[in-house]
Amino acid sequence: MRDCGANVVVDGITVTGGRGGNGGYGGGLFVADATAVFRHCVFTGNQADIDGGGAFVLTSGVIFADCTFQSNGAARFGGGVHVIGGTPIFERVTFTDNEAGLHDLVNGWGGGLYVTDSSPFLIGCSIRANRAHFAAGGIAIMGHGTAPRSVVTVRDTSITDNVVVPAGAGTEAQGGGMHIEDNVHAVLERVRVAGNVANSGGGLSTYRAEYEIVDSVIENNQGNAIVPDQLGGFGGGLWAGSVNSAGSVRSAASVALTRTVVRGNTAHVGAGLFVQGDFSGVTNEQATLTLTDALVTGNAATGRGGGIMVDRTMATISRGLFLQNTADSWGGALAMVASSTTTIDQTTLAGNAAGVIGGALFADQGGTLTVTGARFFGNTAGTGAGVGGGAVAVMGAAGPTPGPVTGSITGSVLADDGTKYEVWEADCDASHFSAITYTGNSLHNTSGIYYRNCTGGTATVAAFNGLAGKASGNVSAAASFATFAAAPRTIVPGAIAVLAWCAPGNGGLTIDGGVGALPGTFGTAEVSPPTTSTYTLSGGATSLAQATVTVTCATLGTPIPVSPRNADTDQPPGTVTLGWYPADGAATYDVYLDAGTEPATRVATDVTAATYDVSVLPDTQYSWRAVAKSPACTEPSAGPVASFHTCRASGCDFVYTFDDGDISGWTRAGKGMAVVADGGLHIRSKRRFKVAPPAPAIHDGSVSVQVTLESGRRALRVLFGYRDAANYRELLINGASGRWLLREHARGRIRRSKLATHGMPAAGSFELRIELQGRTVTVFANDAQVLSTSLRDPNGGTLAFQVTGSAVLIDNLRISGS
Repeated sequence: MRDCGANVVVDGITVTGGRGGNGGYGGGLFVADATAVFRHCVFTGNQADIDGGGAFVLTSGVIFADCTFQSNGAARFGGGVHVIGGTPIFERVTFTDNEAGLHDLVNGWGGGLYVTDSSPFLIGCSIRANRAHFAAGGIAIMGHGTAPRSVVTVRDTSITDNVVVPAGAGTEAQGGGMHIEDNVHAVLERVRVAGNVANSGGGLSTYRAEYEIVDSVIENNQGNAIVPDQLGGFGGGLWAGSVNSAGSVRSAASVALTRTVVRGNTAHVGAGLFVQGDFSGVTNEQATLTLTDALVTGNAATGRGGGIMVDRTMATISRGLFLQNTADSWGGALAMVASSTTTIDQTTLAGNAAGVIGGALFADQGGTLTVTGARFFGNTAGTGAGVGGGAVAVMGAAGPTPGPVTGSITGSVLADDGTKYEVWEADCDASHFSAITYTGNSLHNTSGIYYRNCTGGTATVAAFNGLAGKASGNVSAAASFATFAAAPRTIVPGAIAVLAWCAPGNGGLTIDGGVGALPGTFGTAEVSPPTTSTYTLSGGATSLAQATVTVTCATLGTPIPVSPRNADTDQPPGTVTLGWYPADGAATYDVYLDAGTEPATRVATDVTAATYDVSVLPDTQYSWRAVAKSPACTEPSAGPVASFHTCRASGCDFVYTFDDGDISGWTRAGKGMAVVADGGLHIRSKRRFKVAPPAPAIHDGSVSVQVTLESGRRALRVLFGYRDAANYRELLINGASGRWLLREHARGRIRRSKLATHGMPAAGSFELRIELQGRTVTVFANDAQVLSTSLRDPNGGTLAFQVTGSAVLIDNLRISGS
C-alpha cells in the first residue's frame, strides 16, 4: 500500500504465508506514505527477508485496531511489525509468538514490534511470548540523538513472557519485555510487565532514554547472568544504562516510577531495578531515578541490591515501601555505589535481608545519602563476626569522586533490625570513613545500635549520642507506627492492585473489604475490586490507615490523540484543532491543555465531537489530553498525554514533506492531476492546472522546494505574493530552454519583468529557493543565484504551483517568514 490518502479502511482480512516482502520489507504488509485504518485483521505466518515480518510501516499515519500479529518473523528488526516515522496507533492489538533476528542475530531487535523515529500509541494491547536475538524480545523503541524526541505511550497493556537471547558468544541480551534507546521518552500507564527474560533488564531496559511508569506492575522478570558481575545479571525488573562514546554523546538514562509495584524479580545485581550513569570517562553524567508512592517487594539478588541498585545515579525516593527484598551479599532493599546521590523521604523499609551487611540500605564509594522520616523495621543482615547493619551499612571504598559517603539520617525510626547492630560503618580507612550523621531518630535494638569494623560496637542509644560529630538527639523507643498503601492506585476492571502494610506495635491487624486477618506485622495482599474501593487497615478495633484503589469504567474506551502530531515541534500559534480517536462508549469529552507536563487546565467541558479548537501562544511547549465521559460510568477515561511546541511569534516554517500522503488541505483549480507518490507531489496536466498548499501568506522570508521537471513541456509556474487573479508575482521556469522569467502582475497588468538564462541539471531536478525582502526578489537554483530584481510593490501573499502541458514533481516544501 503506497501513497494512499485518508478514508482507506481495511476490515476483517487475514494475511498469511507472505514471504520476502517488498524488497525484503514487510512479509505480510507493506505501507508507505499512506493513511489507513486496519480493523479486525490477522497477520500470521509471514516472513520478511529484512525487516517487518508481519508488516512494515514507513512514514504513514496508520491505525491498527483489534488486530493480531502472530507467528511472523523477520531476518533483522520487527518480527511482528517494523515502523519508521509517523505516529501509528495500536489499539487492542495482540503481538504473540513473533521473532526478530531469524538470519541476522546481531540486529535481531523487537520480536513483537520495532519502532524508530516515531511516537506511537499502544492502548489495550498484549505483547506476549515474542522472541528476539540481542535486544527487545517484545518491543524496541529507537530514537536518534539529533532527531526530535520520540514520545511513546503504552497504556492498559500487558508485556509478558517475552524472551531475548544473546546474539553470540561474549554478548548479553537486553530488554526481555521492552527496550528503549536514545532520545526516547516512554510513558507506561497501567502496564503489566511480567515473566520476561533477558541477561540484563529482564522486564524493561533503557539506554540513554527515559521511562515514566505510572500505576503499573513489574513482576517476576529475570535478568540472568552469563558471567556474574561481568556479563549480564543486571536489573531483573529494569536495567538503565548511560555509557557514551567519544563520537556519540547522549543524555543519561532517566527512570521515574509512580504508584508502581516492582516485585518478584531476580538478577545478580539490582534484582528489582538497576540504574547506572555514564562510567565511560567521556562524560560524568549521572542517571536519574525517581520513585514516588512505589512498592518494591520480594525481589531477590544473588549478589547486591535486592530491591534496587544505583550506580552513578541521582535517586529520589518518596513515600515508598520496600518489603521483603533479599540480597546474598549487600543491600537487601537498596544499594548505592559510585558517588550516587540518594534521597529517601517518608519511606518504610521492612523485612529486607542481606547475607553480609546492609539489610535495608548499603552505601559505598562516596556520594551522599539523605534519609528523613523513614521507618526501618525487621530488616536483617549477616550474623557472622564483623558483619551486620540490619538497617544501614556504609563501606569506605574510594569512588569516582574523592571522599567518603556523606549525608544524614534524621527523624526516622530504626528498630529491631536483626540480631546484630542497627548501623554498621567501616572506619579502618579514616579518609573514607562515613561522614553520615544521625540526629533526632528513634532507635531500638537489644543487640546493639552502632558498629564500626575497626573500633567496635556501641550498644546503647545514649552511648551512640556520645559520639561527637556522628550522632545526637536520638531516643530509645520500641517501634510503633502504621504504614499502609495501595499500588497501583488506578486499575482497569479485573486487574490486580497490591495492598502493603507495616504496623509494628499494633496487635490484631486486619484489612476490610474481604482481605481479613493479616499474617504478620508487615506484608502484602492482592485485591481486585469491581469498583472504586477504600480499604482500612485496623489494629484490633482501632482504624490505623486507609488506601483507595480507583477502578476505571469497563465500558468506556480511551480517547487517543491524533492531531497535532504527537511531539510536533513546528505547530503554528493561534488557533489549533485538537483531535482524538473517539472512545468507545463516550458521550462527551473534557479537554485539558496547558504548558505543564501533565495538563491540569480544563479548556473545554462536555464536548460532543472528537475535535476542539483552542488558541495557543507562540514559542510554547504544550501538553494536552481528552477525557472521555459517560453517564454509565462514575469514573471518566483520561486519554494519554500528547505534546506539541508552537513556533516563534514571527511565524512558523510551513513544511510539507508529503510523507503522510495527505494533501486534503491543498486547493486545486483547473483540469489536471495532483497525487502523492514516492514521497512527493506529482502535478500533471494537458491544460492549465493550479495547486496551492494550505500555507499562510508571507511578506518577508523565503520559499524553498525540491523540483523535478519530469516530462511534457518541462515547465513550471510558481505563483507567489498571490492576493487575487489580478495581483500576484510569477516565476516561469522552462526546463527545455533554461529560461527563467520573473513577472509582477498588478491590477491585471504586467508591471515588472526580469529574464535570465540558467542551465538545468541533466535530470531536471533542483532545489528552488525564492528569497523575499521588501520589494526585492532573489531566485536560486541549487544555491546558485539565477536572478534578482526589485519590484514595484512590497512582497505579500500566498503561494501556488501551476503547470500547463507538463508533469512536475515537487517535494520538501518549506515556507519561512512572516
